Amino acid sequence: MRYSLCFVILALALSGSFSSSAAGEISFDLRADTILYYFPAPDSIAITADFTLFSSNPRDTFFLSDIGTFLDGVSAGYTPLEITALADECFGKEEEDCTGDCQDMINGVSKSGICIFWQDPRDSLLAVCMCTVNIRWFSTVAYAGEAIVSFELDLIDAIAETDELNNSFQLFIGPIDRERSSWGRIKSLD
Repeated sequence: MRYSLCFVILALALSGSFSSSAAGEISFDLRADTILYYFPAPDSIAITADFTLFSSNPRDTFFLSDIGTFLDGVSAGYTPLEITALADECFGKEEEDCTGDCQDMINGVSKSGICIFWQDPRDSLLAVCMCTVNIRWFSTVAYAGEAIVSFELDLIDAIAETDELNNSFQLFIGPIDRERSSWGRIKSLD
């Protein structure tokens, strides 16, 4: 009995049923894309983070997740992220029919997207027509000259995604050496 149970578990794992999606299967993914930043004051940094929500589902699905902002790997703040992946017209379409508009809701705001056919470059079995919605998120946090700014999606792992490795983006920005610029101003007064 013990060996037959192990065989069933091994067979399920090898069949790819846990990682592959085909037309008509439910899929979700959050992908961190880029960071823009500026300094509204000497002691703060304003971050604009762009990310993409991919979804393919036959019914409305709600997730309560989060976004974290980090400076030099240290948390600078968390923001709740409410995602309602709406039942979309992309669900169940084959590659040749994967066209049209779709919508999802982020923090109660409707976001428009388009249907695209997505295939995982690491797994040829993972291919599905998905609603693709680009999202722009803003945050301003205290800044003290840190060299790396980053954001991470779904820190609490509320969403079972097709790719859990693409949820963060980081950017080397400095360090901003304010002392040197101050010394330059003082020298110019001579």
